[in-house]
Amino acid sequence: TAGVAGAPALDPPKTPEELDALAVELVKAHQEDSGRAVLVIGGSSANLAPEEDVGLCPEGAVTSNKELKLQLKSLETLRNAHSSVVAELKAIRDQADLKGLEEPELRVSVEMKTQGWWEGNYLEEQVKVINSFSHPLLKSFKVKPHGVLGTAEGEKDLAPMAPVEAVVVDPAGFIFIGYRNNIRGASGASGSVYKWLNLAAPPASGRFPQEVNRHFVASREVEAEGRAKLHAYNSGQVVIHAVGPKLRDLLKGVQGLSRTYLNVLSEYCQAVLSEAKLGEGIAHGSKGSGKGGKGKGKAPVPIPRVLRLPPISSGIFCEDARLQPHMAEITWASISLALAMLPPELQELLKTVQLEVCIFQKREVSVYQGV
Repeated sequence: TAGVAGAPALDPPKTPEELDALAVELVKAHQEDSGRAVLVIGGSSANLAPEEDVGLCPEGAVTSNKELKLQLKSLETLRNAHSSVVAELKAIRDQADLKGLEEPELRVSVEMKTQGWWEGNYLEEQVKVINSFSHPLLKSFKVKPHGVLGTAEGEKDLAPMAPVEAVVVDPAGFIFIGYRNNIRGASGASGSVYKWLNLAAPPASGRFPQEVNRHFVASREVEAEGRAKLHAYNSGQVVIHAVGPKLRDLLKGVQGLSRTYLNVLSEYCQAVLSEAKLGEGIAHGSKGSGKGGKGKGKAPVPIPRVLRLPPISSGIFCEDARLQPHMAEITWASISLALAMLPPELQELLKTVQLEVCIFQKREVSVYQGV
């Protein structure tokens, strides 16, 4: 305890209890001293020195009262953030008339203190919360062992411009569809969709249709997250482009992802309804014209009664790797919330179509089916 006035002479600690007692004595000893004592376990009094003499990485520092207060303040901030997120999800639960969302006990055990905030049981508690989400329409969804274009892992890609009798959902990246308006660099499911649409060739020359790009233009990426836009490129090439949230937190991620699925489902339903209304107009309009309405313009592209959804925000969009093993739970919970927020008349419409969740990687098919 060199350099600390009034500090007792103590032997190096040999047990955790002796270390705790020594720490208490050191705190008492340096309260009146402007410097901070640093203890090297197993050393002698010569190992103690003011903090400025030790450097940034001492071998074993005694935490000062100031740092301890900051840590306690940070812990309180995390607790408040946890309560706030759960309160938001409870509000969503009440709005959607879902049951089972109860605030999990926030455990801060010794193991969690030493392993980090996301270790221990905290993430598992959050997964239990979202596992309680469900909706009667989920039984209408079928898990398919292929991507949204109908090809499975290891199979040859679908030829460009080949018709697909389904509405395909593109899990688009904001940087491509909103910021740059260029498909260059797009990969994964989106890259395959753009090759199928032949967007690299003229007249598109790598760009999205103007109305599609305009829908996703935003000053910040977070503003575009959750948006969805249906575009009929050709007969058999109907796509809903959607920008999902970046997953950094499980509960907030489910909240943002459910909004994305809600907009996707709404876009699809509105397209089906518009087609039905157009058909009624043609039936009551000019009879026998064979062209519909005034007999002018290009015939509308038919909207298939099959909707193929990928797990949006998975893969590279899941920025916290610890969430990736729970993507099946996250996907189904988000779809459940989206269905609950969908107007009743659109929920009824979805009962008349085929809904598919397409899993490209073979090893993940059974996981999504199981959840």
